[in-house]
Amino acid sequence: MRVLAVIALALWLAALPALPTRADDALRLEPPVQGAVLRGFEIGPTKYAPGHRGVDLRASPGGQVRAAAEG
Repeated sequence: MRVLAVIALALWLAALPALPTRADDALRLEPPVQGAVLRGFEIGPTKYAPGHRGVDLRASPGGQVRAAAEG
């Protein structure tokens, strides 16, 4: 039983994402478009209440949209 617990712990630790080793390695996010915020993030009073869990940005039709981060 103890061996199984050690193996399970090792697998769990191996699955954790690696933490950045320096501040320069931290995730950097960029806006996907250079537009104004039309509607911001709104959360309801509880976890499952209605809300707007995103951000709407103004963009021109046919304009370029980029990923907010690598990956």
